[in-house]
Amino acid sequence: MKAPRSSELGPPRLQAFAGAAPDLEARARRWFEAGPGPGDVVIKPERVWRCGSLAVKRFPAQLSVRLGLRRSGARLNAALHYALAPVRTPTPWMILEARNGESLLVCEFIEGRFLGAMWNEGGPGVEAFPHFMAAMHTRGIFHGDFHLFNALWDGRDWVLLDLEGLRHALRRMRRRSLILDHWGRVHFSLRGARGLKDCFATYAKAAGLGWEVERVWPRIVALSAAMALERGVDPAYTLRDGLDPVPAYMQKAPDAPQAWSAPALKLGEGP
Repeated sequence: MKAPRSSELGPPRLQAFAGAAPDLEARARRWFEAGPGPGDVVIKPERVWRCGSLAVKRFPAQLSVRLGLRRSGARLNAALHYALAPVRTPTPWMILEARNGESLLVCEFIEGRFLGAMWNEGGPGVEAFPHFMAAMHTRGIFHGDFHLFNALWDGRDWVLLDLEGLRHALRRMRRRSLILDHWGRVHFSLRGARGLKDCFATYAKAAGLGWEVERVWPRIVALSAAMALERGVDPAYTLRDGLDPVPAYMQKAPDAPQAWSAPALKLGEGP
C-alpha cells in the first residue's frame, strides 16, 4: 500500500538547532512541501540541493520510521553530527519530519575537494587523510558504502558526508575486515597511486593497529583487484603509478560524476 503524502498528514514536526537563522523555518517548510526553488542549485534531483550557504537533503518516507522502529534519515544525520565529534561533519541547522516517515535536513553547505582531485599535488589535505581515517576507525565508525566522495577536504579539515551510511563495528574481526575493505576501496579509487602504501602505513600507526604493513598491504591490493573485476576493469589498471584525468571505470559508466577532472568539488556531487 502506498504511503500517504506528507501534506495529507498535517504539518511536519520541526526541530531547530543552535545557530539556525531566524528566517530558516519558513524556508525549510517551503522546501519540504515544494522542493527546491528557482534560485536553488539541484545536486541530486528531488533529493539534494543547495541554497547559498545551505545544503538541503530530503529523505523518503519509510514504514520503519512511521512505526517508530528507527529514526528518520534527517534525525539520524543530525544525531551523528554530535556523536562523531571530533570527526567533522556538516553542521545541521534544522530537521522536519512528517508522520509518513519522510524527512528533510537543512545543514551547512561545505565547499572543498575530494582526495582523487588533489593526490598528485600532495599538501596538507593528503597528509591529513590517514589521520582522518584513523580518527574515524578508532571510534568504531565505518561507512557502509565507503568511497572517496564521502570525504571532503575544505582546506582545513576532512569532512565526513552522507552520514546515513555509517555503521558501528563492535566485533574485532568485523572491524578488521571493514578496515581492509575501506582501504581496498581507496586503492581502487586511486588505482594504487604512488605513495598510497606509505599513506596506509601512517594510518596504521595513527590507529594503533600494530599491523605489519608488508603483510597486510597485499590483501588490500587483492581487494582492489576484486573490485576492478566486478566493474569490468583490468585489475592491472589499478596498480599503475600516477593518476589519469578520467579513470577507465568512470568512462565505462557515463552516468557517473566526472569528478576526477574537476579542480574543485562540492558536497553532494559524488555518487
